[in-house]
Amino acid sequence: MPRSAKYGKCEIYWDRPPEVEVREFIDAQIRILQEYGELWHDQALPKHFTEAGASEYMYGRRSKKYLEKKRREGKTNPLEYTGETRRSAYRSYQVRSDTKAMTVVLKGIPKYFYQSKRGKLREELVRFSMTDFENMRRFVEEKLEEHYER
Repeated sequence: MPRSAKYGKCEIYWDRPPEVEVREFIDAQIRILQEYGELWHDQALPKHFTEAGASEYMYGRRSKKYLEKKRREGKTNPLEYTGETRRSAYRSYQVRSDTKAMTVVLKGIPKYFYQSKRGKLREELVRFSMTDFENMRRFVEEKLEEHYER
């Protein structure tokens, strides 16, 4: 079960079957988490730039002035104004994994995503929903089963 499902962090614990060597289990964990990182980048990240994603990931409210400015310019997608953030997130990324964690590093994200006044943008961009968590749990379970059926 998840210990934390906000700000892009969630935890899954699984037990090593007694018949499986420790090294083999560790290698499988790393490989599966790496695969899930690629899957998250391809499937979950794009949802962050949609209206449905704004609801699913519970984005903060935007000022009326900002929303009006976006509306006048015909822009409706959350986390996106010029499109540069979206292009950077898709174009340049790296998935890192070890036995305890998987991290998707999005390179080239604008500095204002990390500035304290707008720090919520970074949190919104990497936030996990319970749907994401369930998808990850199923993915990990299926991959582990496939791996040990061999």
